[in-house]
Amino acid sequence: MSALFRTAPALRAGLRASAAKPIAAMASTTFVRGKATLPDLAYDYGALEPYINGTIMELHHSKHHQTYVNGLNSATAINEDFGSFEALKKQTNAALAGIQGSGWAWLVKDKSSGTLGVVTRLNQDPVTGNLEPLLGIDAWEHAYYLQYQNRKAEYFSAIWEVVNWGTVAKRFEK
Repeated sequence: MSALFRTAPALRAGLRASAAKPIAAMASTTFVRGKATLPDLAYDYGALEPYINGTIMELHHSKHHQTYVNGLNSATAINEDFGSFEALKKQTNAALAGIQGSGWAWLVKDKSSGTLGVVTRLNQDPVTGNLEPLLGIDAWEHAYYLQYQNRKAEYFSAIWEVVNWGTVAKRFEK
């Protein structure tokens, strides 16, 4: 790596110029049907070798950066369909509180429109039809009673701290 810093000024200038192209390419995030998409790199994954391995570049671009794009799309959908993340939590918690007895609240995506919604199902009845389950929250007593006793609302508020949003985002992107 230190050899890179000892290169001639003209070579360093050329490297800086070629490095600006990928930055410009990334700044031009595209949207397909309202969703952000990860732009292709303006160069091959191996173009930065031996300084940065092609496998590392591929992993960062296709996995890590794609995860950021997926997160953006999920957050955008939540804001569009609920107004805010707080509104999603409030609506879901109200749905959970409305379950008499055992059941689940589900964050779902309508397969036709792509919109998000919250539905409840009693007992162990599954989400079916045109709805794709993204997140399920268990309202059965066994899920909370030993820790929260009769304080269901406290459990409903706490559960949001352990949701795996990466998994929810992957389901949303399918």
